[in-house]
Amino acid sequence: NHAADMRVIDLAMPDRACWTWSAGQYLQLHGGDLPPRFYSIASIPEQGRITLHIRDTGRGGLSSVMMTVRPGDSIAIS
Repeated sequence: NHAADMRVIDLAMPDRACWTWSAGQYLQLHGGDLPPRFYSIASIPEQGRITLHIRDTGRGGLSSVMMTVRPGDSIAIS
């Protein structure tokens, strides 16, 4: 169970060979006209996916949009 303002998002990487990371490293998410935001990676590469824990601060912006993401949605990252 997670708090109502918390979301765990697993990102499937289409070409995992291009991605290496360490738990705690950051990536930047982009969402339309909203300013990009950095999020900490909560998984290790051996898990085969990038896991993010995102909290909605209630101030709008990208974190609020991430609360509505559904399986199959595309997310721009860098």
